[in-house]
Amino acid sequence: MNFLNKDIFKIRSVSIEGAENQLYIKLKKMEKDLFDKNINFIDFIKLEKTILKDKRIEKININTKELGILSLEVKEKEINYYLQYKKEIYLLDKNGEICGRINDKRVLDVPIICVDSKEEILPLIILMKKIEKTQLQKMLSQIYMDGKYCINMILLDGTIIKTNLEVDPKKYYISECLYLNLSKWRKIEYIDIRFKDYVLKYMEDKNGK
Repeated sequence: MNFLNKDIFKIRSVSIEGAENQLYIKLKKMEKDLFDKNINFIDFIKLEKTILKDKRIEKININTKELGILSLEVKEKEINYYLQYKKEIYLLDKNGEICGRINDKRVLDVPIICVDSKEEILPLIILMKKIEKTQLQKMLSQIYMDGKYCINMILLDGTIIKTNLEVDPKKYYISECLYLNLSKWRKIEYIDIRFKDYVLKYMEDKNGK
């Protein structure tokens, strides 16, 4: 016991790897509570459970690679979407779970899901999963509900793909081909794929043509 209580086992600093921005700041604040505590008498299981309560974290590895240094190796959840809701922008994982705010991470190249209510999040996530293997997902800027029976997918150039959850997934590939070929010659305002036939409207020029 005398050996285990020696000062060499006291924590002098906390090393944090894998955490960005606000999460890093939050974990760094723990250093004050852990400083000067004996590493041999810390409940690592309890500490891990406490850290994992933060929804931004997928996994945490706590160890002591060097005497006096407690190492926290963090794996943050992968962010698949931004969520715009009530003038705030949040981070969403692939399942639509909120895991932080926009300033918690560096700027990401991911689509924006715009909602007026939390109930709109799930259907939009379901639709995103339907197109995840298409080029449309890479070209997508934002997505939102446009009434009860329409979901608007806004591409990077402003073109709108009008769809809903009942649309056959195969139609996304066809609409992708339509867009890539026709947009070379003229700006498209929207492609509506909700019906049997594809409804396409070109953007009018300043002369109304």
